[in-house]
Order: sequence, then structure tokens, then C-alpha cells
Amino acid sequence: MSKLNADAARPKLIYAANLNDLSREKVPVDISSKATAERYRFVECAPLAKDGTLRIHEYTELPSEPYTAVSYVWKGNKPLPDDESPTFTVQGSKGRLAGDPISIQIVQDACRAATKRNTNLLWLDRLSIIQSSSDDPAWQLTKMYDIYRLSALCIVIPGGLSRLTDLREETPWIHRGWTLQEAVAPPNVEVLFL
Repeated sequence: MSKLNADAARPKLIYAANLNDLSREKVPVDISSKATAERYRFVECAPLAKDGTLRIHEYTELPSEPYTAVSYVWKGNKPLPDDESPTFTVQGSKGRLAGDPISIQIVQDACRAATKRNTNLLWLDRLSIIQSSSDDPAWQLTKMYDIYRLSALCIVIPGGLSRLTDLREETPWIHRGWTLQEAVAPPNVEVLFL
């Protein structure tokens, strides 16, 4: 492999911030200024699980190292009224936020589950796709089946990213078409719940 090809295949850090700081300051995650459309992006799990540091890396191809993909619904179960857990948001298009607030604890739990299965990369569409772009989501949509099929593990969060749900609690996850693909394509699927 030539040096040029090796450099192109190497992941590039495009975003780093502490989620607790973003939550406190109410600053949405926005990767649009550093991300390149039509690239794969993954969250690095170890620093996120340890201290809430969100590090997103960009790849020209799917990584050769094992990774975990997350399956959930954007409009999931609402947080409980007394829940004051820290959350963060993601910048969407036209100045709007993309989806519901995301629980820091849930993303950390997903990363902890991923690292227990020997993967340090997490693909989560809200953080892995440029939400303020139209080109990147369209391209990612064509790659979605392979992203899930080639993952080492898929973590299903049936209640969405605002809170974990009880095993007996009804969620919209099973009623969405995309989630069927996300559950059958990966070789291993685990569900995260209370």
C-alpha cells in the first residue's frame, strides 16, 4: 500500500468534546465543520465510557477493527418526569436539533457494553451522520445494511436514547421498518434495558 493510500485509510479525529460540558452549556454536538460527506464515522468508546469525552473519528472505508452498531428509534419513550439525568443534543438542519435529547448515561452504557464485547468503536446514526447535511444522510442510507451486517455487535435500545426502558414496557422499536434490518443483519444482537 502506498503512503498516500495508507494515509487515506487512517481514521481522522473530527470531533472531541466532553458531553457533561456540552450538557451544562447547552451546546449541541455539531460535526458539520470538520466532517466530510460520504464518509463513515465512529465514536471511540473508551474515553466516552470513562469520563464522558466524545471523540468521533472519520474513515473512508468501514474500519477493519470490530465495531458495534446501535439500533433505536428517534422518537422513543419520553423521559420520566423526575428524571434529571444529563442529556445532550445534536445539531440538525436549518438551525433545528436532530431528534430528542440523548441521555449521556445511555451512550456511556452502550459504550461499556461494546467494550465488554471487545469493540472500541460505536456507530450511532445521530453522531455518525452529518445531521445538518442532505448529501451525507442520503449516502449513509445506501450503506446502512452493510454497516449493520459487518458490525461485530448490534446493541438495541428499544426505548430510544432518552432513557432505558423496563423489559415489560412497550416501545415503538418493534413497529419501525428500519429496525428489522438492524436486528437481522448483524451477527450478534443484544438489548440494553433496565
